[in-house]
Amino acid sequence: MMLREVASGVGCSYESLSRDYSQSNYSSSRLALLDDRDLWRMLQSWYIRSVMTPIYRTWLRQAVLAGAIEGLNRTEYALNPRKFEAACFKPRGWSWIDPTKEVAAYKDAIRCGFTTVSAVIAATGEGRDLEEVLKERARELELMEEYDLTFDTDTTAQAPPETNAATPPAEAEPPPEEEPASLNPTVTAAEKMLQQAGRTHGQRKYRFGF
Repeated sequence: MMLREVASGVGCSYESLSRDYSQSNYSSSRLALLDDRDLWRMLQSWYIRSVMTPIYRTWLRQAVLAGAIEGLNRTEYALNPRKFEAACFKPRGWSWIDPTKEVAAYKDAIRCGFTTVSAVIAATGEGRDLEEVLKERARELELMEEYDLTFDTDTTAQAPPETNAATPPAEAEPPPEEEPASLNPTVTAAEKMLQQAGRTHGQRKYRFGF
């Protein structure tokens, strides 16, 4: 009970403070974890704005005055200090809670324009940014090509070949010609039987008449 009150006062969930997930199910734990991450992101932003940025600006000013940074002279820094003080801090992100659903949701959000690849990597890339991910991906593809290896992550191997000319439609085959009755052996045999039966019947009728 005391830990729950402490967690409520701090602003985080009881599960994150006590590491006790025995009294919660998946849905409640996931909701509490998402709320905790919002709190951590707010604290990260406050720490960068209030602590890291002032320290970086003071360090940069002293380093320029001491001539410790090659390629950056004092005059250039003095004319436009904000250009060099505009640092980008990358706090850590968090891994997926439910990778199958979250990856599909982020993919749809990017396609619809609701977010960007950079935002997704910043939220889930554990401190990496888009440039680092693309460089790592480029090196990975180069190694795959060098060793002649193909994996499911190689999108070029899965793309269907492009065809410039349209494939002409297949011509319909003409129906088979019917065989003339005179050339059909079945019909010929039947005609012979009828002719033979007719001659026999005529002969019998003639003899029966006398």
